[in-house]
Amino acid sequence: MKLLLIKPYNFSSLIFLIKSLFDKKLRDTFKKVSTDGNQLENIISDYRYDKTIVLTAVRQTGVSLRFAPPRFRNDKKIVLEALNNILAYDNAYDDEKELVFELISSDLKKDQDIMLVASKINGEFLKFADCSIKSCKKIIIEAVKEDFRAIEYASDDLKNDKDVFLIANDTWGGLISLQHFSESIKDDKDLVLSAVKKNGLALKYASDRLKNDREIVLESVKCKSNSPWALYHSADHFKDDYEVVMQAVVSVGWALKFASDRLKTNREIVLTAVKQNGYALEQTPDSFRNDKEIVVNALQSNPHSITFVSENLKNDYEIISIIKQQ
Repeated sequence: MKLLLIKPYNFSSLIFLIKSLFDKKLRDTFKKVSTDGNQLENIISDYRYDKTIVLTAVRQTGVSLRFAPPRFRNDKKIVLEALNNILAYDNAYDDEKELVFELISSDLKKDQDIMLVASKINGEFLKFADCSIKSCKKIIIEAVKEDFRAIEYASDDLKNDKDVFLIANDTWGGLISLQHFSESIKDDKDLVLSAVKKNGLALKYASDRLKNDREIVLESVKCKSNSPWALYHSADHFKDDYEVVMQAVVSVGWALKFASDRLKTNREIVLTAVKQNGYALEQTPDSFRNDKEIVVNALQSNPHSITFVSENLKNDYEIISIIKQQ
């Protein structure tokens, strides 16, 4: 008869090993949960109340904790093993993870070791955590790395913590991170600068003072994906600032939409905008829609911008040729 392999070896596992020598059903049960922890659901005998059986099951399949008797949901060792298995293999559905977390006793949800692992599995588990957990920096950092929304559940002190912000910013980008932090963070120039470099739209959540900061605004409109919205959220006078608007349309042509009426008539800005994205032609005065050089560059960038071309130029031979070549 082969001995069962039980790790780690301790007094309770030794007792279990001795019992198994004389109990074939116990040995068979152990083998089942060693292969598939969810087999714990099908055990109807007293073996389901054996700690070694349950521990073996959750080490093999973390979500099998849901099939364990209620008393084990307050057993730190078993719960920690279950969570570590889920974290290591990530082979459970989100609803299964949530169910397992809901089953954990309220006392263990106050335990830092338990919540540190839980926050790595799903940062939003923090919303069910005790206040003491929401004030623990290392747990908040791990939670924010997993899900940016976790910062919503952090203590006010940690929403004002520069280290936590920088980690969130590096992980998720400026828009996501700046949104949920304190007013003090939103008014810190260095931090906001790091945020808008990641995502220009982060300017939306900057303080009014920093929305008036030229360096911050210039960095935000350099963002390729969100340049238009960065310009939109900047102080009004920047919408009439040639350098700022030019940088915005270099990044994304249709940022022209948020430029002042004066700069929408600036030929250099309009030409730069339509070269970047032909759809910027939609934002220009009628005179540019009848300007052949502007229209040619718009069509070469995006042939669908023909929609905004004057009726006069739509019949132009060169314009027709460009459309046919696309």
